[in-house]
Amino acid sequence: MGPLFNVDSFAELGDRKLYGLRLKHFGAFFDAQWRRSDFVWGRLDAAHHLLSLFNRLTSEQRESLEERLHWAILRAEAPAEGGEADGEAEEKARALRWTKRQLAHLKKSDSDILNRVARSDDGQGSMRRLVEAVLRLLSATPPPGKDDGRVKRVWRTTVNVGRTVFAGTVPSEPQPRLRTKLLRAVTFHLRANARRARAGDPRQLPSAVWASAKRTVGCLAVAAALVLVGTSVLITWLVAS
Repeated sequence: MGPLFNVDSFAELGDRKLYGLRLKHFGAFFDAQWRRSDFVWGRLDAAHHLLSLFNRLTSEQRESLEERLHWAILRAEAPAEGGEADGEAEEKARALRWTKRQLAHLKKSDSDILNRVARSDDGQGSMRRLVEAVLRLLSATPPPGKDDGRVKRVWRTTVNVGRTVFAGTVPSEPQPRLRTKLLRAVTFHLRANARRARAGDPRQLPSAVWASAKRTVGCLAVAAALVLVGTSVLITWLVAS
């Protein structure tokens, strides 16, 4: 961990001290401070490895130079805490506090880190942007082609259904077919609930979609049963008359 963080509490982190390796290697996309932390560790580790190239240095000289370099890097990179630091000692303490906070955060599991992000305003904004990107992708996806193989045809059909249900518009169909109109009419409640969840707390989006889907299926089942009962009554009345 280097001369400034050679303590047992962080010894087990290893390369997990980098946010870029967390959350399936997508961690660096979530937060600017996480990227800042990774850049700092890139500079700290680079200083360590570059010093090892100077063979004429004794181990004591190398350790002393590494500590000085690490302090200089942290003082330059660590963000300010409510204004300018009062003197060199406070500046060093501020830099060390910031780095230790990041390391303590990185000791958590990926799910804990993700949940903390999801509860923040920035995290929810990122989730909204992700949902919008998926919807734009669905809107731009063409319908299945006739020359596709079976697997590709099933996949593209699934995407096309998702596009029809969730996308704001269906651009490839200037005049939507009856099937498209019916599907969008039937899933109106699902789409409205998903839109509300997306605008509020995006973490509720899966449960909102699932609850609306079950309600929609239940309503369709009741409607189908009513149609069957009505048809049976009509047939019985026609036969009797």
